[in-house]
Amino acid sequence: MTSAPRYARVTAVDPHGVRLLTLGADAVVDALFDDRRIWSFWLRRDTRSTGRTGIARAVEWPAVMRPHLRGTSRVVLREHVSGRVLHDGELTFGDPAAAGERVRFVNKRGLDIALDKSGRFSPVFGERSAADLEPLLDTMEEVLGVLAGAGVEAFPAYGTLLGAVREGRFLGHDSDADLGYVSRSTTPVDVVRESFRLQRAVVDAGFSTYRYSGAAFRVAAIEGDGSVRGLDVFGGFLDAGRLYLMGEIGTEFEESWIRPLGTCELAGRTFPAPARSEEHTSELQSPMYLVCRLL
Repeated sequence: MTSAPRYARVTAVDPHGVRLLTLGADAVVDALFDDRRIWSFWLRRDTRSTGRTGIARAVEWPAVMRPHLRGTSRVVLREHVSGRVLHDGELTFGDPAAAGERVRFVNKRGLDIALDKSGRFSPVFGERSAADLEPLLDTMEEVLGVLAGAGVEAFPAYGTLLGAVREGRFLGHDSDADLGYVSRSTTPVDVVRESFRLQRAVVDAGFSTYRYSGAAFRVAAIEGDGSVRGLDVFGGFLDAGRLYLMGEIGTEFEESWIRPLGTCELAGRTFPAPARSEEHTSELQSPMYLVCRLL
């Protein structure tokens, strides 16, 4: 997490992948196909250098996407936090004879799917019934209870909070759920130690987990039809007037914008929420929008 100036420009998008120029701080870019977010990648972490300076970089479309890449799609590459569009254009994949088809990301049941943070395809929420999502909501409530019992005030975050405040439900194009918390610690190593302690508490409560960052881990939520839905738990902390929240937020912030927690409504249930979660509904540059933004 750094405030160094950042520069990014996409130089080419083709059936093989993306080529770009980037300098400064790393950032997440969302890849949208016909207005649906299918994949996200980091400008530096997930790309490889194609020159001696490291400024020119490239990334291929993930292998799990390639079976779906047949036909034409409007491909948009958009910075995740700022919303700045780096590329917007029609692109045909595969045999030119397929140009009249549209690229579709669906599973064997015909449900729309998107890549989650583990690089796996999951059905998006818009394709799931209320009954399908009940186990995920149950898991969210149970995990929040475990975290509270361990001394942490957690709340729905990122796209989950954005959907709750804007629509009262999960965002239709999203495919996983997120919880966040702001630690009382201000030292990164203590935040990491706390996250491991919380993960152990969640495992002791009977959940399967997977860690992919020093301050972030995933909980497996089993839906009614046996589908596994990811519930991510992101840790953060305040230091010298700035909020750092995994995965990529580092912004000027005040503790009163988080605590004391308020509430939000999600799919007919009441969940905790940051004190000023309503701000993101009207001002995309507000600090709380950075907490609630789409993941």
